[in-house]
Amino acid sequence: MMAVREASRMLVAGCMLGLLVGTADAQAATGKVTIAASDFHPTSNGTTYDNNGSRLIGEGSFLAAVDLPPGASITELRLFLVDEDFAQNASLSMIRYTPRTQSEPEMATVNSSGAKARARIFSTTIIADNPVQSSHRVFLTLGLPSGNTGLAVFGADVTYSLP
Repeated sequence: MMAVREASRMLVAGCMLGLLVGTADAQAATGKVTIAASDFHPTSNGTTYDNNGSRLIGEGSFLAAVDLPPGASITELRLFLVDEDFAQNASLSMIRYTPRTQSEPEMATVNSSGAKARARIFSTTIIADNPVQSSHRVFLTLGLPSGNTGLAVFGADVTYSLP
């Protein structure tokens, strides 16, 4: 009888350990990288902008690095902003750069649209050129058109999964 109880305890302990390990593995298999407004930097001199750290307004082209683990497959790109401009929209592209070959394929693009006086999220799950390898660098390029009135970018995030 003691052997049966001991075996039962071991079975329960083993099941609980398996559940805990399974839960940890599931959480470790996905991740998200947040890129704040303060992470975007102008790509040319003379860019007119104001970046107070929590929001970026202005016009021009901006660049931010995205630090992803090797083997990451990107599943979603999101842009957080206010777009109060009926005529012009912000554009966010994700580029995978390979220094050795200097290739720069575009992985995804998100464009704002419409005009609403509130923060909104624009996203895409259409991602090309996955997964990201250790020889790749991923960047976000943000385009804010000249003469825009009411585009304020708060940041972006990249969701990924690992094998």
